[in-house]
Amino acid sequence: MPKTKDVEISAQALAEMIGVTAKSVAGLAVKDIAVRARRGRYWRDASILAYCGSLRSAASGRGSPAELERVGLIRAQRIQQERKNAEEQGELLSASAVEARWASRWREVSASVLSVPTLLAQSGSLSPQDTKAIDRLLRDTLFEFVERYSDEQGNAKGLADAKAA
Repeated sequence: MPKTKDVEISAQALAEMIGVTAKSVAGLAVKDIAVRARRGRYWRDASILAYCGSLRSAASGRGSPAELERVGLIRAQRIQQERKNAEEQGELLSASAVEARWASRWREVSASVLSVPTLLAQSGSLSPQDTKAIDRLLRDTLFEFVERYSDEQGNAKGLADAKAA
């Protein structure tokens, strides 16, 4: 019961006081605007105060669906602008830029690894059979690495996958 001495009234009586239907009063009760005393009964003063407060909020645009949508739009625009600023300042890279950098680094690593047999052959310290065996071993290792850390489309999996293996 409210702090002050309030009067318990029916849904129909409250509806007539605020100019709505009894069914609307039940809807207002669900939204905690009409204050229930017990089944089918409401606290008159508390309900009228809450109803007036809800009308004031709606009139000022606070809490209305349109206001909530506007706030959501502003938030989305702010996030988009923050991302754009971060990209312009070099603090954020697009996924395609990261992918291009990693692909370039992978090509460099692969080329370096695959040049080892040629360097060994030029040194003359290994037989041609040994050089071929090392070449095959390195190629198989690179291929296995690509197979293990690529998804079905051939895209590299995350670093977490590489660390887990």
